[in-house]
Amino acid sequence: MDSLASLVRNDLRLPTSPGETKSVAAISTGSPEAYRAYVEGVELINKLSFSEAKAALTRAIELDKNFAMAYYHLAYVNIFLGDATRTQEAFGKAWQLRNRAAEPDRIQIEAMYHFWIHADAAKAAEVLETLLQNYPHYQEAYGLLAVAYDYLCEFEKAKQALLSGLKNDSLNKLMWNQVAYEYAGLNQRKEAFEAVDRYLKIAPGEPNPYDSKGEIYFWFGDVDSAIYWYKKSNSFRITFSASKLAYNALLQQDYQSAQNYFQRLASGTVSDRAEADNAFALISMHQGKLRTAQKELLKNLSAHQAQEIRAGVIQDCSYLTIVSYELRDYQSMREFAQKRSDELKLRRDFVYGRDILAWAWLKKGDVAKSNALMEEIRNAVKGKMPWWQVSLDYTNALASFEEGKYANSVGLFGKAFDRICPNRAPNYHYGVALIKTGRTSEGIRELERVSWWSPILWSWLNVSFTNSYWPIAAVKAHYWLGVAYEEQGSKDKAIKQYETFLNIWKNADFDSPELSDAKARLGKLRNVK
Repeated sequence: MDSLASLVRNDLRLPTSPGETKSVAAISTGSPEAYRAYVEGVELINKLSFSEAKAALTRAIELDKNFAMAYYHLAYVNIFLGDATRTQEAFGKAWQLRNRAAEPDRIQIEAMYHFWIHADAAKAAEVLETLLQNYPHYQEAYGLLAVAYDYLCEFEKAKQALLSGLKNDSLNKLMWNQVAYEYAGLNQRKEAFEAVDRYLKIAPGEPNPYDSKGEIYFWFGDVDSAIYWYKKSNSFRITFSASKLAYNALLQQDYQSAQNYFQRLASGTVSDRAEADNAFALISMHQGKLRTAQKELLKNLSAHQAQEIRAGVIQDCSYLTIVSYELRDYQSMREFAQKRSDELKLRRDFVYGRDILAWAWLKKGDVAKSNALMEEIRNAVKGKMPWWQVSLDYTNALASFEEGKYANSVGLFGKAFDRICPNRAPNYHYGVALIKTGRTSEGIRELERVSWWSPILWSWLNVSFTNSYWPIAAVKAHYWLGVAYEEQGSKDKAIKQYETFLNIWKNADFDSPELSDAKARLGKLRNVK
């Protein structure tokens, strides 16, 4: 490339500026083998084959320890693999070597360093906007700019950044995928499906577009169509969409199919394997066998600690916190929330689980400790990305809910939801609070979605840690729907909801006040002529 550039310059009789001209080797790598591995790694990222991409990029770095962009993309891969420590390390190396990158690459490294290391999305967006003014065809920056705007809770700007990138390159498959999710989050159904269909046409031999189309169908409430597309995705690669197929089978009480899909995750990433380990516990949680689930989760926690699988430890502690909450064992709830927080602190997360820990301290009866943690979070997120504020707002709402201040909690939930995308995930506690405050029809709409909803891992859909509650919340939603329909005088609907709730939890192994109440209410309704 250097030789060709010299020949072109001579043929065009262009002036040379030796002091300003850097060789290709100086701004990338002097090793053709390292560059070949790097290109392979980037292509694997574009196919969302992150484990394979990590191997290729690691090989590039082995061949050239000063390859800045190889470190940069390795950091990106580690984000998706859930390896926060190695993400920070790789970004740190890319930052140190940024002057060995081409000018637009160097600026991009600086933008992402502001973003991932200092959580300053506003600065990252500013740097990326400047980059694109000078290098409007630098495609990768458009996607990164959209993510920065997402963290700033400016979803319309995120969408527009992606559309600008697609004007330059209408065949950018991952950008079509990204903009499809932005459209869906903004509740623009038609545009979301048009975008994901463009992605599918560009990459028909890859599993991810099928998975994305399934998620968007699910997002808009068409569960049957979602499952169809998840199965198409899963037929390409057995780990793809497996968790979502397992979740949906579980909610339909097809526990054997759920178990089978969970087992497919055993050959996936570290996080996938941890989810596969927890299959039996999740099924038990949905069945109301919470003590059984607790024993299984404790066993898995011990194994994941011994193997130093941090993603598994965090996941185990999240579920154990929720199970302890439901068992009203608030001492254990506090202990698991503390362990989860300790693990998350290693990721340089500004909240690092103190939101759920504050909730646990509140349930344990120590209001002062809970308030102190909330003040810590308030100080930590002050001046940071608006997205961090969601955890604070949501935990305030949850605290009001637990204190029985339901009208106040509804307002605080709304404040938290105002920061996330308009077409958000449903929330159990919000639905119950709506019913408690007499906004019954709204509560019914919220809880009907809770009854079939399972997690979609697009961050701006959800609030805080409530993803872990879904196997229990989906069942308890039927109880509260029964209460709501009963209040409205819809006897048959109330009976159906109580029966569904009692059937799913017929073998519950703990003392549930909702179970006792549902049985009593159902008996009265059946005796009314």
